[in-house]
Amino acid sequence: MAKTIDPPSLDEVRRWGATTDLVKAGSVFGIGRTKSYELAQSGDFPVRVIRIGRVYRVPVAELVALLEGATEAEVA
Repeated sequence: MAKTIDPPSLDEVRRWGATTDLVKAGSVFGIGRTKSYELAQSGDFPVRVIRIGRVYRVPVAELVALLEGATEAEVA
């Protein structure tokens, strides 16, 4: 049986700093490593991805904003 991992909470994401790595950002959406890289390379990752050489970084503020919007929509 496949092991499922719960995505990080909004409070946990807020403590990540200014940016985070692509795989960690993907975990917020329940996206694995391979799919996260595929989406980043195609420009379809749910938030902006910054590429510096071979490294991908994701602005945490954009993750938080998206999650806050999702939380508000779930409540309404």
